[in-house]
Amino acid sequence: MRLLYKLLLILLVVTFIPMTVTGYLLNKVSQKEISRDISEIQRLTALNLSVQIKEYMLSVQKNLASAFDGIPLIESESPIKIKILRWGINQNLWDFRIMSLLHPDGKFVMDSQYLPSNLIPSDHQSEIMVTEEDVAVHHNHINYLDSINSGEEIFSPVYWNQRRKEPLITHTYALRDRPSGEIRYLISAEISLKRIQALISQINLGTQSLIYVVDEHRTMIASQPFKSRVENKEFLESVVSYVEKVSPKYFIGNIEFNYESTHGKKDLIIGAYSYIENLHWNVIIVQPKEFAMASSYTMQTRIILFSFITIIMACACGVIFVRSITKRVDKCVNGAHAIAKGDFGHKIELKSKDEIDVLAATFNDMGASLQESRTEIESWNKELKKLIEEKTKELKETQLQLIQSSKMTAIGQLGAGISHEINNPLTGILGQAQLLKRKLLKLQDTNEQIPGFIKYLDNIEKESKRCKVIINSLAKLSIREDSGMVLINLNEILKTLVILYENRLKKNNIILKLNFQEHLPTVKANETQIQQVFMNLITNAYQAMPNDGILEIITYSNDARDVIVEIVDSGKGIPYENLSRIFEPFFTTKEVWTNTGLGLSICYAIIQEHKGEITVESKVGKGSRFRVVLPAN
Repeated sequence: MRLLYKLLLILLVVTFIPMTVTGYLLNKVSQKEISRDISEIQRLTALNLSVQIKEYMLSVQKNLASAFDGIPLIESESPIKIKILRWGINQNLWDFRIMSLLHPDGKFVMDSQYLPSNLIPSDHQSEIMVTEEDVAVHHNHINYLDSINSGEEIFSPVYWNQRRKEPLITHTYALRDRPSGEIRYLISAEISLKRIQALISQINLGTQSLIYVVDEHRTMIASQPFKSRVENKEFLESVVSYVEKVSPKYFIGNIEFNYESTHGKKDLIIGAYSYIENLHWNVIIVQPKEFAMASSYTMQTRIILFSFITIIMACACGVIFVRSITKRVDKCVNGAHAIAKGDFGHKIELKSKDEIDVLAATFNDMGASLQESRTEIESWNKELKKLIEEKTKELKETQLQLIQSSKMTAIGQLGAGISHEINNPLTGILGQAQLLKRKLLKLQDTNEQIPGFIKYLDNIEKESKRCKVIINSLAKLSIREDSGMVLINLNEILKTLVILYENRLKKNNIILKLNFQEHLPTVKANETQIQQVFMNLITNAYQAMPNDGILEIITYSNDARDVIVEIVDSGKGIPYENLSRIFEPFFTTKEVWTNTGLGLSICYAIIQEHKGEITVESKVGKGSRFRVVLPAN
């Protein structure tokens, strides 16, 4: 099996197994947490509803007591009592339907009272209007004996008025004479429980969630959704039976049981219940687990999809990575074959410092050694060769010195010319900008856009001054001078420069990425010269990407000894044969006639003056990475 396939197989195994195990464990944990959260929400919702229902019934009792507290003290005729009873109903229109006043022996003091149709709002006639048939039903639910014997307030079982479609309950309590405590009358009120339906209708716990309020006789009081009151009676019986079997009264808890309908469908039901003590009612919340856990199942699907995509991406990256390794191994093999055939001058390209490049360097060294040996064997006169080489070396050194001297002289002349030709118009630009700024400062209160213009003029003034300094520095490139060295933060320098390039980068669709280390150590340097270095590097980077690309600026420190700045572009790159000459004056790889080749040579000279280092890594078609290293303060 080839090395490529072996590496791909290993990569697939080490990627697939961890992702599968991690996804499985994550899914299990998430399902458990979601199930626990759902149970807690259902339990708290049931408890909250039971508390609200209990408080509502207590408020109804309080309203009833406060409305008729004075009746036992009235010894007047029935018409006044009738008015009082009707007034009590009218004051609690949505809660009370019928009022009855009884003697302690159970005989009615007068006919039961309810609001006549002329006192009921026209749009609520069907909801509130009472008939004689309704009064008879109310009388059947008055339990006066229990109220007399216990001396407490008595609630009847819940019953339904099918015509008005509302649940009702009859509440009976004794009115006592205040001085003696003797029972004077019994007040019995038919109370509508419709508001309980409105209370639970506001709650939605998800798809197919059901909320029931039932009394101890399994009579439905309210349900959410409301139609479930007449549907799924079989299901409700199963739920109530389960709650009565597993839970004592005066308790709240969770529900979980299997339900099989008459159609043979099986569901795992989860939910919660809360018992209302004084009313003997139960609030029950239930929902099929498959719907309650829908979010968990969605998450499970997403985890599987994410894992699958991750594995595919990892495999794709692995193919690229492994392919890059095997290509380099193939180059080593081809180089070995070339050397074996006698091509001792064959060189294997080196790109990094890993083991493969060490092997390639070994082949290169071996070829060089063989080449040297063959040359020595074929040499007729070693002394003559040595003398020729020494003279040639001296001539090359002398030639390099002459070339360097000529270049530096040319740089000085060019810098002086540029300084003379540009300083005059630049001074005019600076003066006009300052004059315009002073005039706009006087008018800034008259136009809200003027402060923005002043900001632009500040930038013009600042950068014009910087241009003058840069031009003077260019003229003095070949002459070392003592410059003002101060402590500077390279992050701040770069942030300022980036602002100047934002529009040009956006225009060329170049994405700018800033990766600055926080609390970067300061460096002692000439701020203007350092700005010039980074302006040149950034300009070169975006000019290398005429249409689209990514420009990344990175700062970091290696244990506070050095501060490193990297300017990375995704442009056309620099050919390998030009990398060794890239910092020479007048050397340029650009095709535009205005590019004199001075930018990188100036950068190199400035960094050398600051006892730093500037290097470049580049590959044609992949982009370039310029690295500037300065000693930290």
